[in-house]
Amino acid sequence: MALSNPNRKVVEATAGEALVHGDVVHLIMQQSDTSDGSYTATKYDSADADIIFGTYGVVDSGISIASGDTVSCVVEGHCQAKVYYESINLTTGQFLLVADGATVAAADGCFCTDLSDTDAATLPGNLDSSAKRLAFDSFCRAQNLESTTVTAAAASRLTWVRIFNNPATPS
Repeated sequence: MALSNPNRKVVEATAGEALVHGDVVHLIMQQSDTSDGSYTATKYDSADADIIFGTYGVVDSGISIASGDTVSCVVEGHCQAKVYYESINLTTGQFLLVADGATVAAADGCFCTDLSDTDAATLPGNLDSSAKRLAFDSFCRAQNLESTTVTAAAASRLTWVRIFNNPATPS
């Protein structure tokens, strides 16, 4: 019998705030002279210090997580994630960006379909300049796997996605 998700990677982190299943989190490495380092998981916003090529994950827990609890976060592979789709339909195979909860409060802890709900300044269809490639590498971290198109609305939903493009993820 074949594995259904053989490339799935999960890391453990300490919740930096209250989290729920499907929250998209920024994983920030915490390290000191006396430890090997561990992640703190918080919902991304523009105040985060290491936004360029940061590591992002999705909370994979059926229960609510309190600040300070240990939480499992999917950093590669298939999982359910919250996706905010305010002005662009959610379609199969679509690249999803890390939303900025400070830019659009309703997109807090989500991936999103629209550039205006992120910190990315530019991200047109082709990657013909270094600025566009940097924006793609920084903010496109998932792909929608749902087979049904969902009409744009100022809402979020729990959706099956494929997490990828996490250059800082430990192997």
